[in-house]
Amino acid sequence: MDYSSIEFDRVVDALDLCVWVLGGDLQHSPSVLYSNETFAQWVSAARNESAGETLAFLFSPADRKELMNCVQQVVESKKSALAQLGFLGLDETHCQIDFVVKPLAFKKGVVTQCLLVEARRSSPVDQVGTVGSTGKPYIDGDDLNLLEQQTDPETGVYNRRYLFEQVERECLRLQRYGSPFAMLAVEIREREGAHGELSWNEMESQLNRLEHWVPVLAELVRGEFRAQDVIGRYQPDQFAVLMPETTEAQAQEVVDRLRGLMSRADNIPKDAEVVVGVTEGRASDVHFSETLLRLDEVMTTLNG
Repeated sequence: MDYSSIEFDRVVDALDLCVWVLGGDLQHSPSVLYSNETFAQWVSAARNESAGETLAFLFSPADRKELMNCVQQVVESKKSALAQLGFLGLDETHCQIDFVVKPLAFKKGVVTQCLLVEARRSSPVDQVGTVGSTGKPYIDGDDLNLLEQQTDPETGVYNRRYLFEQVERECLRLQRYGSPFAMLAVEIREREGAHGELSWNEMESQLNRLEHWVPVLAELVRGEFRAQDVIGRYQPDQFAVLMPETTEAQAQEVVDRLRGLMSRADNIPKDAEVVVGVTEGRASDVHFSETLLRLDEVMTTLNG
């Protein structure tokens, strides 16, 4: 495979893949046979814990059956192009770069957000490591099962139970070590006066309609938060964001940015609006529910 060829670059760009191929003495002085700009950008973003929607997918082309299963299940349309990249026929001077990732979000059987924990070289075998925007994650099955239990299946963010566990944990850290944390709530609701007076049944129908937009809302704002922030489904039409090591004043900057983002969004119903509120944990909170109650009060005030 000629990694410097125009054809190779064309295929890589078409697939939106990040590729890094090593050769030479892999233990002491490996040489980079090929790397593309997208790969460098991904690694840089991951190191800054701002990988956002990036999805890492890891598989071993040495196991050709496993590779083809991945291709058929997830990127069937890219099968021939993957073959062009040489995934099925590299010689033994190449190795796979194993990326150890921490899954952060899970949706419909696919990890949709992850954090790069470390990268390491494997043995020099017939393998290539890739990182890209689509694919099947190669993650331990137990981790995947645990993530499913912690995730809201409709939106791909964490569920209410996991959110509460993390808020409780941050409350304890605040009480013991003084570590601040902030909480945001993001809610989609009917714009005031959009439909006049509604009956109870009409209000319920309207609420159900708006709930369908919550996954869209989650996708819109997910990239605005750090990897360590916990986004969870809090109410049917609302989710909350736990921001560790963050004061209310610092979180307010995120709130302002989100409000600007929502005002420009063109995929939110015209008769709906997105409301964002913020509070912070207090050492005087005896129970984490006091923090959540304060957040509810903030959102109620904004409703007025």
